[in-house]
Amino acid sequence: MKLTDFKFISKREAAALLGGISPTTLNRYRKDPEKGWEENVHYTMRDSGEWEYNEILLTAWYNRKLDPHGYINALQTLQQAKEASHKRKKKANPAASAAP
Repeated sequence: MKLTDFKFISKREAAALLGGISPTTLNRYRKDPEKGWEENVHYTMRDSGEWEYNEILLTAWYNRKLDPHGYINALQTLQQAKEASHKRKKKANPAASAAP
């Protein structure tokens, strides 16, 4: 899975995905450390100032009671995709990684 496969969705789409909660509840979830959500992993800020949410991770988080390993696997897959993307960028630009 590539990093680009992790689609981010609007707060309204994310609220609907999480069982039809309100966007206000979604904001509370984002700020609640017990939920375990991390900025730039589970959610990020758009250039417009609106929050957007990682669809795959939120779906796995929401379904974690039914499939606890699915959520862990989704987090690991995201990390692997980030690492692979980082390696491809370094390989594509070897001058950027060369030490002076």
